[in-house]
Amino acid sequence: MHMVRNAIDHGIEAPEARRAAGKNPAAKVLLRAFPQAGHICIQISDDGRGLNKGKILAKAQQKGLIPAPHHPSDNEIFNLILEPGFSTADRVTHISGRGVGMDVVRKKVQQLRGRIDIQSIEGQGTTFILTLPITWPEAVNAQPMTELA
Repeated sequence: MHMVRNAIDHGIEAPEARRAAGKNPAAKVLLRAFPQAGHICIQISDDGRGLNKGKILAKAQQKGLIPAPHHPSDNEIFNLILEPGFSTADRVTHISGRGVGMDVVRKKVQQLRGRIDIQSIEGQGTTFILTLPITWPEAVNAQPMTELA
């Protein structure tokens, strides 16, 4: 749910901004799940503004996560949003913007021996792909599902 809320709060533009960008004023958030080579893939996609690489990189440099002369790949930049306390939000809302959440999602996915991949094109949208093994470790199987949510 956290990732869906983030897509809506951070990714989706207001209808007027979407019209100005030549987009349908009604945004889309797409959830997909499918098996793939012994894993289950869960995709959360939006057709919003996409991740702002420059803003993420500037915030990471400001927080000392990346030295200024370093030129990270897009993937390295996108993965910074999974760091504890990391947020580029201009405002805190009742839904998001505190820098708490995506790091928790990453920890839970890692506990399940999975990974998170991020694809984003500025102005077009973002897709998060969670890849989890179909067989979970015993320690995770013992936990009630409410703790995994």
